[in-house]
Amino acid sequence: MQASSGLKLVHVAVGLCSGCLRQVEAALSSGGELHEKSILVVSGAPSHIHAREIQEAWRSLPEPKVAIAVGACACSGGVFRECYAFRALNSIIPVKVMVSGCPPPEEAILKALREEAASADVDGYRGAPAINEELCVACGLCSRECPPGALEAGEGEKPRLNQWRCISCSRCEMICPRGAIEMTPRFTISLT
Repeated sequence: MQASSGLKLVHVAVGLCSGCLRQVEAALSSGGELHEKSILVVSGAPSHIHAREIQEAWRSLPEPKVAIAVGACACSGGVFRECYAFRALNSIIPVKVMVSGCPPPEEAILKALREEAASADVDGYRGAPAINEELCVACGLCSRECPPGALEAGEGEKPRLNQWRCISCSRCEMICPRGAIEMTPRFTISLT
């Protein structure tokens, strides 16, 4: 992808697994023209160690500019959200676009680069879980066993999905005794 005259696109990858890094690189290499803004893409779970690098990258971009958080770790910390070193990306720079997933599909990243809010299904992609309210008995097993805490429920309550934390591991689907949870091919992009 090419930025128009004088505008820049910078990707800061602070992740451990490199899943989002690979997806961002695939999206960027697909060609096409970017809109009229400089773009900072951040993937991975930022920590206090990365804060300065992210802020410097943000300051280096000419106006107008936009920051995009790619993947569960950049959006909410993913499985690292309770880690002592984790810093929410929006506490470091102003985030305008968030892309859910672990990692999100290339199509979602392309839409985010164009600042398109979307929620869509991608064939072959394992995205967020769907909860069948009729089958759910509010046992709480899924919310207790969810590694990043993406399924939230109080005692005796049916779970609610925090899609920005979900890493699409499918543990909830596997352990649900009633089969009330099913993984979907859905991703979500939010403009803040």
